[in-house]
Amino acid sequence: MNNAFQITTAYRIDQLEKRLASLESSLSLLGQRVTSMDKVTDRLVKQGDVKAERPKIEIAPDLLNRSRKKAKVAERYGVWRGLSLAGYSPKEIAEAFNCDDGSVHHAMRQGSPGRAGRRRQQSHPPPWRRPR
Repeated sequence: MNNAFQITTAYRIDQLEKRLASLESSLSLLGQRVTSMDKVTDRLVKQGDVKAERPKIEIAPDLLNRSRKKAKVAERYGVWRGLSLAGYSPKEIAEAFNCDDGSVHHAMRQGSPGRAGRRRQQSHPPPWRRPR
């Protein structure tokens, strides 16, 4: 019984060692490929052959109108915020929407348009509504 245990244990250890050696060789090959790809990428960027370009911003036609209705403005602000979070600059967003980049900056500062136009709640009623 003890002898069978030793044989199976030795066999399993041998199989694990072979698998480990195989994984180590695969890992070293992968490391070599990564370093060679980094070298190629660096060389291409230095030569100027590779230019990183962002995808063109495509906008639905209904967002391009200059409507000042709250729903449309909220949609525009939401799209602008999403594009900003995606890494687009306010100038790029403004060019895509054919507007001034100050509008985009204003939208980022204001947040949602519903919040900007809302009046602050008064702590007490105005004099004409006060009970006498």
